[in-house]
Amino acid sequence: MKIKKRWLLVVLISSTQLAVMLLGVMYFADWIQQQFETLSRERATQNTEFLAGNLAPQFESQFDLENVSRDSEQWIQMEKRIAKWTTPSRTTFGILDLETGQLSIGPESRSSIGKNVLKTKNGDQIIGELVKQSPSNEVLSGLTTIDGQQVVMSLTRLTDSKHAFCVVQDDVHNSAALTNLMLLVRQLGFGITLLIGLVSTSLIVVVLQRYDSTNTEQKSQLKQIVDERSASLMKTKNAIIFGLAKLAESRDTDTGEHLERIRRYVTILTQHLKEFDSRIDDEYIANIGVAASLHDIGKVGIPDAILLKPGSLTQDERFVMEQHTVIGGECLDAIQAKLGEDTFLEMARKITYGHHERWDGTGYPYRLSGEDIPLEARIVSVADVYDALTTKRPYKKAMSHEESKAIIVAGTGTQFDPEIVEAFVAKEDEFRAISENQKGIEMPAIMALESSMTTLNAATTTANQ
Repeated sequence: MKIKKRWLLVVLISSTQLAVMLLGVMYFADWIQQQFETLSRERATQNTEFLAGNLAPQFESQFDLENVSRDSEQWIQMEKRIAKWTTPSRTTFGILDLETGQLSIGPESRSSIGKNVLKTKNGDQIIGELVKQSPSNEVLSGLTTIDGQQVVMSLTRLTDSKHAFCVVQDDVHNSAALTNLMLLVRQLGFGITLLIGLVSTSLIVVVLQRYDSTNTEQKSQLKQIVDERSASLMKTKNAIIFGLAKLAESRDTDTGEHLERIRRYVTILTQHLKEFDSRIDDEYIANIGVAASLHDIGKVGIPDAILLKPGSLTQDERFVMEQHTVIGGECLDAIQAKLGEDTFLEMARKITYGHHERWDGTGYPYRLSGEDIPLEARIVSVADVYDALTTKRPYKKAMSHEESKAIIVAGTGTQFDPEIVEAFVAKEDEFRAISENQKGIEMPAIMALESSMTTLNAATTTANQ
């Protein structure tokens, strides 16, 4: 969602930038057109003023307007003569009747300005009144409309006071050329704007892609650091497990072999239970295999006279033996207090405290019952009892698989969780194979732990990926 919003923002910024630039091009083109139009009118005004000032005296010296009536043959000849005057700037000449507003440019071109105004720099003035009040040699200029077309006109009053000599420049061709030029400027401006917008957007995209790439690299580096840190913590944790299990091994020569069997038993049970219990995943299975190695770590605090006694224990001796769960649990409590919250240590602590609790609440040390007993402890309880029954100890002989199975099944609902017993029965062939194959095999604790640690490290690596 964040990525979509970011690219939407890029599109919005690019569109806004493009719109502003396009408006800027249009405004600039209009401003340029206005400047050219102003300049064109100024040049046209200068041209018509120059011609009016220089040609009016010549025209007046050739024609006597005081004695020539309008529409007379002489007037027509005068109009023909004026119509023949041409200039490169498409300028025309004419005679303006100040009384009627009639403008004669030629016999075929007669117009009436009437009461139209000549827009001068000083304001709008009626042509007749303005010219009548001006000296005969003064040139007046401005804009007016002839036959619906706005033109630049310069005129000067003739000495008879009834007429004025006019110079008119039609700059429609200049306006059309300017319009075409501005159209080209706009098209070019739009093209450049689109190109700039495309380049700008492309640069933004490249920068964002570079940012994403850099961010990905940084995340990868950070993940590598985290993985290295996790591996370091795993080594520390495994070293603690190794040290604690080594202590247990020093008290009981069968511990290493026992730890390996327990690991395999609980792994088989949890893999089967995973199909029915959402709390169990691959990491859980790997953790419990190693954590189960610490279930009897508290036995390091039990005197040898009791721990290795070949006969039955007295009531007082049994009470002392039962304290191994509390000793081991408190040891792991102290470790967890130093290292902080840790899933593995929490699981090991629950197993150490609870693997001798019973489903009916008659176990020890806290007489927990049912599902109040942690799942990990209930699983290890079945595996631990099975291994104890099928293994020779100083105080008893090893039982067969069938005898051990019968005892565990008989404890369903009293000593053991019924669901875990069902899992045991479903996997009894694997239990039997492990029990029979492990007998008589020397397996020091260090070998059992290395095997468990390898499994846990592999599971952790898979989880991180």
